[in-house]
Amino acid sequence: MIRVKLAALLLALTLTASLGAARLNLESYYQDIAAEKYSGQTEVVLPDGTRCDIVTETHAIEVDFADKWAEAIGQSLNYSFQLKKRRGYY
Repeated sequence: MIRVKLAALLLALTLTASLGAARLNLESYYQDIAAEKYSGQTEVVLPDGTRCDIVTETHAIEVDFADKWAEAIGQSLNYSFQLKKRRGYY
């Protein structure tokens, strides 16, 4: 439950902090930071050929920018279904 709340908080902060902000780094930069923090593997190829940004022991995580929030939710749902793990957004 704490991880879900943390993920929701991070998503909310990302959405509000970056709505009008320029992108300072590529998505992969943030992906690497999150993967290290959560001990995950990056760019995992799934059975349908899609690539999950980060896979941990318990979660399938999509990393994206705030303006692509809806796409990120859909992708993480797809990844979590295929991997039978919890979904996450970063």
